[in-house]
Amino acid sequence: MNKTRFILFFAIPLLFSLVVRAETPEGDEDYEIDLFGEAPAPEAAPEPPAPREAGDAEEVAAPEEGSTPPEARRERAADEIPALVVAYEPKDIFRTGGSAQLLDDERLERYEYDDAHDVLVQVPGVYVRSEDGFGLRPNVGIRGTNTERSRGVTLMEDGVLFGPAPYSAPAAYYFPLMTRMVGVEVFKGPAAILYGPQTVGGSINLLTRPVPEKREGQIDVAYGSFQSRKAHLHYGASNERMGFVFEGIDLASRGFQDTDHRDHDDTGFHRSEFMLKGVVQSDITRRIFHRGGIKLGYSRERSNQSYLGIAESDLREDPRRRYVVAELDQMNAQRSAVQLDYLLGIGTDVEIRATAYRHDVWRVWDRLDRFEGRSFIDVLADPDSPINQGYMAVLRGERDTIVEGGGRSPETLLMASNDRRFVSQGIQVGASYDRRGEKVAHRLDVGTRLHYDRIDRDHTATGYLLQNRTMVWDGIDPEQTADNRASSLALAAFATYAIEYKGLRVSPGFRFEWIETTFENRLPGAEDTAKGSSVVALPGLGVSYAILDELAVFGGVHRGFSPVAPGQGRNVDPEYSVVYEAGFRYHDEARRADAELAAFVNDYSNLLLTCAASTGCADADVGVSRQFNAGSVLVTGLEARYAQELRFGKLGIPLAAIYTFMQTKLVDFAGGPIGDPGFQTARDGDRLPYVPMHQGRFELGASYEEVSLHLSGTYFGRMREVAGRGDDGLFTDDYFRLDAVAEWTFMPRARVYLRGQNLTNAQPLASRRPYGPRTIQPITVMAGLKFDL
Repeated sequence: MNKTRFILFFAIPLLFSLVVRAETPEGDEDYEIDLFGEAPAPEAAPEPPAPREAGDAEEVAAPEEGSTPPEARRERAADEIPALVVAYEPKDIFRTGGSAQLLDDERLERYEYDDAHDVLVQVPGVYVRSEDGFGLRPNVGIRGTNTERSRGVTLMEDGVLFGPAPYSAPAAYYFPLMTRMVGVEVFKGPAAILYGPQTVGGSINLLTRPVPEKREGQIDVAYGSFQSRKAHLHYGASNERMGFVFEGIDLASRGFQDTDHRDHDDTGFHRSEFMLKGVVQSDITRRIFHRGGIKLGYSRERSNQSYLGIAESDLREDPRRRYVVAELDQMNAQRSAVQLDYLLGIGTDVEIRATAYRHDVWRVWDRLDRFEGRSFIDVLADPDSPINQGYMAVLRGERDTIVEGGGRSPETLLMASNDRRFVSQGIQVGASYDRRGEKVAHRLDVGTRLHYDRIDRDHTATGYLLQNRTMVWDGIDPEQTADNRASSLALAAFATYAIEYKGLRVSPGFRFEWIETTFENRLPGAEDTAKGSSVVALPGLGVSYAILDELAVFGGVHRGFSPVAPGQGRNVDPEYSVVYEAGFRYHDEARRADAELAAFVNDYSNLLLTCAASTGCADADVGVSRQFNAGSVLVTGLEARYAQELRFGKLGIPLAAIYTFMQTKLVDFAGGPIGDPGFQTARDGDRLPYVPMHQGRFELGASYEEVSLHLSGTYFGRMREVAGRGDDGLFTDDYFRLDAVAEWTFMPRARVYLRGQNLTNAQPLASRRPYGPRTIQPITVMAGLKFDL
């Protein structure tokens, strides 16, 4: 089966390449056509632009009498308009009445990051919580949202929700490999209401590789510390009417953790992802333009990751240590995806898009969950107390599990086997109308999405004993801890209208969500079905004004929303907030300079807390992430960004600085039975856990002809582990991480690179979740070779 899949992934693009090659004019090996050329954009920038697939084509109007002939116009477009990498450019952001940042292909390739955390902290207002050191399951927050599994952020790939079950179980247990992305868009403020369901903090849209305008490809191979390796291939071709691109990547590492009492152990991961895109389109010079596309994807993962951390005293002595009891922990996952796209362009004013999609995810995570008689969190929080010393001896492999009489001992280690299957599918349709008169410009964007997703949970717990420093089954049959299905059916619609007059741009918008949820508990003796429903209207308004050609002010307000998961009690309310923002933007193309300063207020009327095993909840094995009302919260912040590239002949010096300040406060804490350990002692006036007050980054580089060197330093401020105030309570460590990348193009099509991460070898206590302290990846060096096909 694996061999057949391998052959198909490489045979299909090869056959497609032969078809495209047959369409290429004979004798012209470098024949290029503007498969994805854009019509000249109107001066009014889209507000805000709908997320779309990298490489999307713009419609081209039919020729009018006396206008440029179609052939000449096509050649001019190919010469003047580059292939579209992201949905919009910095000049478009300049007049957007809401915060939006983009990271283009050049920036992503510059630092060669594989970890999504490393990529996203380049955007002000975005912060992360490290867990496994690789970013396999990113924990990302925006403007005060919960970082746990990025559940408070809308996550998209090419404008389509990519979470396993975005409504029913939004935890991001799948996240695309950043290495194959060519762009990242982050929407905040009023710009976020177009992209739900999570609109409190913002949305992240990852852009995959477009079908190229000519035959091109690249091979990228690298090897480095901890037996880390990467093999990356992409190849594509096109002619006037069709095109394709295939991409495959294999990424692996032995891991940086050292398991107690083991000479050789794999504590790393192995991930593979494949993508195939194909497009067919009509004549781009016609007034009516059609294009159809298909995208197929497949990914798989095996990672030897554990929820179990180590005691803080052990981390300070040996940050890379891993207890021997976690040697069996492993996740296996697979994902398949299919997406069908259709684009209708009418002249240069109207564009209609339709997308149908389906994603299937299967994952099973075998991991230590707790002792029979005590939770890991309680043991690791106070390892030296008399009640915990025996448990700690077992964790460290200092003695065997003590078994007394029949049944399970309190020291029996319970291994959870969490088998989950996800389905996410839907269809979304959007239309835009863009018209600019002599004095006034108008743009209208409308869209709707019908979406269905579900999760099936099949969880068991099996007892293990530590004997001779080896995990041994205790002989007792596994216990079923969860058997349920949660599903959601959601209808969403949005509309935004932007009008611009003499530099003033006003952009009202509206989003509607209707959600029906069902939770079926199939556990014997506890069978039950619970249904829920919610309807919400989310207005927003963005305003921008260009004071000068290079300087603009902007502001906005919108209503934030996060839905309740299936299976919650009727007393659990959705998460609501009102978000305000205002700031300045500076953009000077001639000086290659770009800057933004924004202040925001995120005023929660209800913060929604989720209690799950990944948040450290000790009793979360009930099989459904329980949610609680936390009450009103106030988050205020400041975001600053500056970037410029200085040019001195052939010498280029790119500079960048990013800073985020955030202050949080529980205003009217709901109290009650809050399961999240970060809020069990919370009271009014406390600060939220896992939201840093300070975070900053600088970038400095130099490039001269075939050689380049880039440095980046990121400061991660300390974060509270539990809600509190002042210096009391538990905190993560603040730390500084220095990265560098050097590259040399030694042949016209070949270049080598050397990447170093965490060059200062910082080993902080980065998190205590899920079960105990853990650090980040230590100093890591990788050498690679890229060859253009």
